[in-house]
Amino acid sequence: MERPLTEWEREVVGRLASLDAPGSDVVRESIPHLVVTGMCECGCASFNVRDRRFPAQPHRLGHFANGSVADPRVGFVLWVGPDGRPISIDVDNEPGALPDPESISVSVPGP
Repeated sequence: MERPLTEWEREVVGRLASLDAPGSDVVRESIPHLVVTGMCECGCASFNVRDRRFPAQPHRLGHFANGSVADPRVGFVLWVGPDGRPISIDVDNEPGALPDPESISVSVPGP
């Protein structure tokens, strides 16, 4: 069941989309139209999204951005689908540990 993003989820996507990289305009333009389509079942804060203006994309992921915070046990990855729109946000965290999105340092994916 789709649902709106929480404030924290929206801020995380916005922070990760702040990367100045090819396709960033498409990623940022989608943010107001994203809905959550699923959550990870392991207890982490990872979530899948869809731009509700477009049909669901095939789940083929392109690595768009990484995010890190001072706590090395927490990390973020923004994945885009074949059309360049956000499709998944991986959040590597301990259950209950959700850092302030403003504290996320964003970087280009490594090789």
